[in-house]
Amino acid sequence: MDEAERMSMVRQLQKQFYSDAGTDMEYDESTGIIRNQPLWRVGWVELPGRSNCLNVHEGHFTNMFETILASGSNWFGHLHLPGGSSALKSRENRFMLKDWATEAQDQHRFDEPERSAVLGCLMRITDHRRMKDGRLLILVQAVERFVVTKSIQDFPYGLADV
Repeated sequence: MDEAERMSMVRQLQKQFYSDAGTDMEYDESTGIIRNQPLWRVGWVELPGRSNCLNVHEGHFTNMFETILASGSNWFGHLHLPGGSSALKSRENRFMLKDWATEAQDQHRFDEPERSAVLGCLMRITDHRRMKDGRLLILVQAVERFVVTKSIQDFPYGLADV
């Protein structure tokens, strides 16, 4: 089978796999908390008002974005993580996803220069393209700052209440 046929089959399988998958993300208007926010943790900082084009090629983030796109929510959180995905693989405590209260109480927070952030930026997906090789190109708009109030999941990608 040629490459086009193979990718067509892959896309059909993806549609089936992600059809029932969706984030359980919800916004609580009374508190302003977004529950179960998927987090894109990478090695750079985003600021509100900025647009960017993301080249998503790592499996765990491709899974995250496919889940977001299938749910129709188009929202995710961006957190700075020194060293990006390679820091996640190290499984060092300083790179694990934490909430702001836990980070504030950590006695070693000033001893280690590079740590996972607890203050991030809410991002909105404005457009996306699926490439033939399985990558996603995603156009995003940085909307607003947030703080992690509760860490829910660290692997395969972060989930938190913000």
